[in-house]
Amino acid sequence: MNADDLLNDFIEKEKQIKVNPYFTLQVMRKIEQPIERMKISWQIALVAFSVVVVVFLGIGLGSLYVADNKDYAALNINDSQIENFQLYSVSNHE
Repeated sequence: MNADDLLNDFIEKEKQIKVNPYFTLQVMRKIEQPIERMKISWQIALVAFSVVVVVFLGIGLGSLYVADNKDYAALNINDSQIENFQLYSVSNHE
């Protein structure tokens, strides 16, 4: 059998399957029913409002944070004055 014969046999078998009339009724009802635009527009408005609220909350929380920018004086210590490193030097003193 070639591919055309297999395809035709499959199509004929599919045509013989009896469909539940309740299923057909539900499918046709969904096809004929108009899309509820009002519900979709409320969902879009709610999402947009939520994004705006989150952005303003983020800005508000970010402005509450105050960085602690105190200028500290650096403490510079000269180690050669504290410890006598000349004792550890490798140079030979004669």
